[in-house]
Amino acid sequence: MLPGTVIHGYRIDRSLSQGGFGLVYVATSSSGEKVVLKQTLLIQKEEADAIRKKTYFTELDVLKQIHKSEKRSDVVRLIDYVRHNGVLMSF
Repeated sequence: MLPGTVIHGYRIDRSLSQGGFGLVYVATSSSGEKVVLKQTLLIQKEEADAIRKKTYFTELDVLKQIHKSEKRSDVVRLIDYVRHNGVLMSF
């Protein structure tokens, strides 16, 4: 993604890293909060099977619930996820 691209209300600032699982960008919310957007390539690939996708999104739901119920500081805070674009996490 190019800097300036807006995904789910977050503006991409720059690329941070990349690996076999996906790409990572630094982004900024409209309120100025810095976040990380992890673009997961596995989920975007056509060959990713339905069970793998379901497991992935279930894990994201569980991670989001951990922060809602326990406010744990030892787990990266999941802000949101966009099914086709990636995962927003605290920076």
